[in-house]
Amino acid sequence: MRAWPARADVVDILAIVGLVAVTAVIMAGFAWRYRAPAGRTTGRVAWVFSTPGRARTLLFLVFTALTATVTWIGWVSLPLPGLSSAVDTSLRLVGTVVYLAGVVLIVWGRTALGRVWTVATGLGVRLHEDHRLIQHGPFTLVRHPMYVGFWLLLVGALLIYRTWILVVYLVIALASFSRRAHVEEKALAEAFGKEWRDYANRVGRWFPHR
Repeated sequence: MRAWPARADVVDILAIVGLVAVTAVIMAGFAWRYRAPAGRTTGRVAWVFSTPGRARTLLFLVFTALTATVTWIGWVSLPLPGLSSAVDTSLRLVGTVVYLAGVVLIVWGRTALGRVWTVATGLGVRLHEDHRLIQHGPFTLVRHPMYVGFWLLLVGALLIYRTWILVVYLVIALASFSRRAHVEEKALAEAFGKEWRDYANRVGRWFPHR
């Protein structure tokens, strides 16, 4: 009979499963987005919106491969003082909880968006022709649950593995998703007017309102 994996191995398995789940839902979103009729455009739309669907899928796969390569090269431990076994285990366990919370938020948010999931960059966003304002699921808690989820995922991974590349990814994600949120909110405000204003007044951008 096979022995149950060691605690460290279980954490690694959960991290891999979570990463696969997030990648799968994002890829599914890309596949749907390319077939959906384009609607309102806001901002300086990046060239990615005007490229054919297959080309964008290929670019995404290339980007994923490059990210994996950079991650492998940059997987260098932070210069932290020697940690006791108890502290190391605590950090890994807390990191696992935070990481999985991020995975849940990303998958839940993507599921709640359904057919209105769209691609945005810091330059612009293009809504669907039949776009609607999603106000259920995790969108009752915060206006950008998927972005919050990615931040939690990276914070959790950093607590688990404590490497330089994860610090870099977290800084990039904080800056880029903050910018994207601003662009998306501008597009939604233009598209939905009072409905968006009422929603934004009721639900916090990053943190739930009391």
